[in-house]
Amino acid sequence: MKFDKHFRVAATPLVLSLFLTPITGNPVGTKSYYKLVDDYSGPKFFDKFDFFDSDVVGRHGVGDPTQGWVRYLPRQKAQELGLATVTDNVAKLKVNDKDKYEFSSSLTETNFTFNYNHPAAKKSFRESVRIESKKIYNKALVIADFKHMPNSQCGVWPAFWLFGDPWPDMGEIDVIEGFFNADRNGVALHTGSECIAEYGVMTAKPESHNCWWKHNYNQGCLVKDNRTESYGTGFNANGGGHYVMEWTSDFIKVWFFPRGSAPADILSGTPNPDGWPTDPVVTYNTNKACSIDTLFKNLKIVINTTFCGAINTDGTRWATTGCLAETGLESCREFVARNPEAFKEAYWEVKGIKVFQRHSGTESPAVPENPVVSEEPSVPEVPAVPEKPVVDDEPQIVVPGELIQIPEVGCQR
Repeated sequence: MKFDKHFRVAATPLVLSLFLTPITGNPVGTKSYYKLVDDYSGPKFFDKFDFFDSDVVGRHGVGDPTQGWVRYLPRQKAQELGLATVTDNVAKLKVNDKDKYEFSSSLTETNFTFNYNHPAAKKSFRESVRIESKKIYNKALVIADFKHMPNSQCGVWPAFWLFGDPWPDMGEIDVIEGFFNADRNGVALHTGSECIAEYGVMTAKPESHNCWWKHNYNQGCLVKDNRTESYGTGFNANGGGHYVMEWTSDFIKVWFFPRGSAPADILSGTPNPDGWPTDPVVTYNTNKACSIDTLFKNLKIVINTTFCGAINTDGTRWATTGCLAETGLESCREFVARNPEAFKEAYWEVKGIKVFQRHSGTESPAVPENPVVSEEPSVPEVPAVPEKPVVDDEPQIVVPGELIQIPEVGCQR
């Protein structure tokens, strides 16, 4: 059809809508919101997780990919021993705090080349739990409500994190992590290839910028929260709180909301991070030197507590954190094996983990029927949290095999 140059179209609502409708086909003013896709809470909390079994030679070939002094138990055994329970809709993940294990001087960090199947070693590992979500995720908003995490104490290495198989090619996001008597939370990314972090709006102080696992012994691009209530003993004294991780093509962000400070939309199940008044602990922006879409794929959610591990392969951290002086023992492994009562507070209590993903539409998502809403309890009086030394970041982790030597670099989760 050929139009005269003076042809005009009447500006009716229908005609205007034809010109103004985006090429995506969504209505004008369409917004996206976060829709709940998975709810890890209630009596069936553990049904959505796989239990890492140290005695099964699987993808890693060793009892603990982080070379910890630990035996992770399968679900049935863990539940028989009371290490994985749900009471009043709160999931609890414990370590064995009752049994004293054998230990010989040949097993110390300085004398012993780590081999999980060494007969003497197998009698010395402390039992614990490591759970990994059956489902994998690509971009999500993860909101975790923790009532308790392992205390800041010598020997423990707890973490709440996400990783993909094969590691490190699919990436790793550490939301909660600390070593021994750390008093503040560490957040980090680890990547399978070169990645220089571009930090955005945040409240934490960056401690490193290179996320590549081969750089600086897999330190990752690490930041430390400046609040003692963000981790361990201080976290527990305050009644816990909410950790939030938002992962998009443009950025990865982490927030921490101490108990009683979570935005109302988190508690109602309709989260809108863009409207939160609190800056995130950290923002990692995608950039030419670090593409989020390229480096982070198919991630699982993980909660675990290990002991000692590759962060202390030569015993250095045991000394620098004051644990040698505190315990009177030169070996982290010996302390873990011989002192079950020291780990009474080495447990997680999880009120729920909810995973949301972006959904396009004009209305907010309905709150699920009979949702599990976290009540903000009053915090009982507790003794003041003692000052703890700040844990410096040191070489971490090794790539395991049947017989593992202490390498120059490396990490596997």
